[in-house]
Amino acid sequence: MTNQEFKRRIAGLFDKGSHVDEKLALLHHLSECIDCIREFLEISKVIEMLTPSNNIKRKKKKEEFRINCQNQDDVEDQFIESLEEKVNEKRKADWEKLSNLLK
Repeated sequence: MTNQEFKRRIAGLFDKGSHVDEKLALLHHLSECIDCIREFLEISKVIEMLTPSNNIKRKKKKEEFRINCQNQDDVEDQFIESLEEKVNEKRKADWEKLSNLLK
């Protein structure tokens, strides 16, 4: 396959409906031609940027990360509050023991 032919048929690598033999021929050419590899990588980047589902996935991952961080903060806050409650309960119990001893 020539570079010109590859460039005409490169869409077959991105088309889910392309025949397997077509894709194999294109991949075989890619394995031997550095110029077409470069072109393929450039086109791949453009397609990835323009594909709405990829953008949605990125946004979803960012939102999940933000929520996980927020949840982590909430867990830490709950843990600290729980410790403060236990410390206050212990202080109260200690004061009650001390006041009982002093009676």
